[in-house]
Amino acid sequence: KSVLAGVQVCKHGRVVQERRSWRQRTTASRRANVTTASANKTIRPEDIKNPHNFRYLLNPEGACRTHDGGHVRLLVYVHAAPANFKKRQSIRQTWGDQDVLRRYNATLVFIMGSLVDKPKLMDLVRMESDRYGDIVQEDFVDSYRNLTYKAVAGLKWAATYCSKAVYILKSDDDILINLHQLVKYIRNVVEPQHGHKNVILCNQWMRMKIIREKKSKWYIPEEEFPGEYFPPYCSGSAFLLSGDMARAMYEASLVTPFFWVDDYYITGALIKHLGVSHKRLNQAYSLNPSVAEGKYKNDTKRELFFYHLHKLGVLYRLWRNMTADYEQQLARTARTSSRAVSPVPKAA
Repeated sequence: KSVLAGVQVCKHGRVVQERRSWRQRTTASRRANVTTASANKTIRPEDIKNPHNFRYLLNPEGACRTHDGGHVRLLVYVHAAPANFKKRQSIRQTWGDQDVLRRYNATLVFIMGSLVDKPKLMDLVRMESDRYGDIVQEDFVDSYRNLTYKAVAGLKWAATYCSKAVYILKSDDDILINLHQLVKYIRNVVEPQHGHKNVILCNQWMRMKIIREKKSKWYIPEEEFPGEYFPPYCSGSAFLLSGDMARAMYEASLVTPFFWVDDYYITGALIKHLGVSHKRLNQAYSLNPSVAEGKYKNDTKRELFFYHLHKLGVLYRLWRNMTADYEQQLARTARTSSRAVSPVPKAA
């Protein structure tokens, strides 16, 4: 049954919806049989602390299949808000362009929830989905406090519909990814050094202080999460997983109590539950939007892959530069290879 079924919109409509979506986790755990995404491991109902039984409103089930019937090697899933059409379009026209994705045997989907109090917006999202076929939407309420539901939705979809992907890349919709350089790094560094199992590469946060200021957006009371600092976790802006991690993390989420700070819950609590260690990739992140263009210009070794941006104009401009730079790299490599295989002229 849909978690939003029967919800009435009133002056407190959004609050009511959020409360019901949170309450869903306690009622669904009473179901007699709950099977994980792997379809071969059944978790006892009494062990479930954070069920994820939301219904798909939009589901491009075949997004990870290639035109010849094969499977993509890289899945990219992007956390998106329903209203952020311009951000999604900017991704589709730059690093998430279909030609770029095909070049790297990759696919991209956007993960979002629903807003039943905005039917016109939901109609636009459905039209967008009909056109592009890249939106995964569940019927939880899309809100800041429900970002953990969105994060688990991405893991569940990856485990269910893209289980053959070798690597999985999670991103927010305000991140520009130099996919050219990232794929090169995966091929030349990640695979030979870390392999295809139990891998999470990210910008790792250490000793992040827990906010106790009640007026703060990120306020967390002591009784909800004791201590002064969070254990190590990753920036949620973007991180790279080996393909097996989506299933493992989704299954871990079912038995790990819900926590609304999604970055910590997904890359801290779940990773700790699995006993996996973060691989630090901090040098690959530019998280200050005001210096992004300067950082790219000074990054002569092309070690930066992820750029947090606020202005779409900067995104388009940087992507053009990234693509031109990469094409020049390919041309130089081709010339070098050509010279290397040129026959040596015979002596007279």
